[in-house]
Amino acid sequence: MYREYGGLVYRRCLRLLRDREEALSGVQEVFLRLMGRMEKEIELGAPRRYLYTAATNYCLNRIRDRKPMADLCDFPELATSESDDPARLAELRAYISLTLEGLTETERLVLYMYYGDGMTQEEIAEAVDLSRKTVLEMLARLKETLRLSREAEAVS
Repeated sequence: MYREYGGLVYRRCLRLLRDREEALSGVQEVFLRLMGRMEKEIELGAPRRYLYTAATNYCLNRIRDRKPMADLCDFPELATSESDDPARLAELRAYISLTLEGLTETERLVLYMYYGDGMTQEEIAEAVDLSRKTVLEMLARLKETLRLSREAEAVS
């Protein structure tokens, strides 16, 4: 499994973590988790999907632990503002970060895949094992939540 999928896991970890040493640690952790599941004879489904999702989840947790959701706030659509004031943009990103912390792991994963990775709804649906319609509805709901959060911040 490592020979076949190790490169996929490493590239995913490197893309998200942007650090080679952390990416290598991520690969090791993902394959250790895989071995644990196999020892317990837990059904994996499609190994590629499992490894991609496990790597993404591991990396998002590492990012969250190291600096609370900061990388997720780098989505161009979410970070735009009418103001070019750096202080205002920093406040907006901090507010979005707090909003994202209230989301489920799947919701954060879907947002990152869509905005961070530029994946299509179909690709996301396959990666997280949801229907395309569910992904579409989730993205619409999340965009609205973030828009409302931004408007609430502007009022306060």
